[in-house]
Amino acid sequence: MEQQPTNKESERKEDLNFMTELAQERQKRVSGLLNQLLGVNDTANQADILRELAVESGGLNKTIENMIKRVHKDIKN
Repeated sequence: MEQQPTNKESERKEDLNFMTELAQERQKRVSGLLNQLLGVNDTANQADILRELAVESGGLNKTIENMIKRVHKDIKN
């Protein structure tokens, strides 16, 4: 007999799926900015791209940190 997931398990899976999708979108933006940076020779444009890159990569790091916290929380419970 197959066991039905509990509400907590379903919620955890939903949360992780959402955070995974968010991380993938941010990773795509980071990758796009890195590719953009390779094609730019103008220092001012490079600085703008690097600022955007810092924000996006920071968001990606925060999303991953939140995923880790969520998994650790589930392990403790």
